[in-house]
Amino acid sequence: MKAAILFLSYNRREYTMEALDFLLRNTPVEHDILCYDNGSTDGTAEWVANRAEDERDAGRRVFFIGAKQNKGIAKAMNVFFDIYPHVDWYGKVDNDTVVPEGWLDKLIYAAEAANMDALQALHHVMAKPGQTWEDVKKANKHEKIKVKNHYLRPDLLRSRSFPDASISSNLSPPVIQVDEIGTVHNFGWCGGSGLVIRQSYIGENRLREDVQPMAGWVYYRHIHPGRLGIYDGVFVRLLDMEDHGKYKAREDYPEYRDEINRLRGWKTQPT
Repeated sequence: MKAAILFLSYNRREYTMEALDFLLRNTPVEHDILCYDNGSTDGTAEWVANRAEDERDAGRRVFFIGAKQNKGIAKAMNVFFDIYPHVDWYGKVDNDTVVPEGWLDKLIYAAEAANMDALQALHHVMAKPGQTWEDVKKANKHEKIKVKNHYLRPDLLRSRSFPDASISSNLSPPVIQVDEIGTVHNFGWCGGSGLVIRQSYIGENRLREDVQPMAGWVYYRHIHPGRLGIYDGVFVRLLDMEDHGKYKAREDYPEYRDEINRLRGWKTQPT
């Protein structure tokens, strides 16, 4: 199993430092990490470039691309897809997202087990302020897939990602035996950070770059329906949400909602 991870940054230097540190610490070294800065103006780009260089000097495959101006998330993702057409899985982590140990292995394992095209880790803020994870599950009819150890392949997951696991060597191939480790919720949609995307779901397709900068991934999901959802066996922290919108959150951009609704063909409510 081969994966590559896109770390996408734009300003928010203090968040970037924490998010990238955890990403590097908690991602297996055999996977490439591409750090793409979208034209930051607060020193973020320089810090990320230096950190990537330090990692390469230490023998790790961590690379940096710095855009001169912010051309949107879709542009960065398309560049990433073009660079890595032959991996099995893509990971995407934004610079406000803190991933835990084993995040990549666990998400890919769950996605493989549930035959998902894209799978996002659970996070404490879902669709809108005041809406809980329980509210989301109740409001959206969806398929639930229990993830258990018997799906596991030794080439897909290291036992260190499941500290309570034990290896059963009397089976061929061996499997890691643990209790049920989570549930995949197949909503038909997922967000854009702290997630994995199956390469074949993208293929030679690319995200539209001529839409509102934050809407490319939403639009792609809309015109390419797939098995997309959230996995409650991995939890990521969204720093901006924890800071209650220290930087502008998605809900603060009404044009973002309007653009997505237009692309989906929905009617927006008058204000």
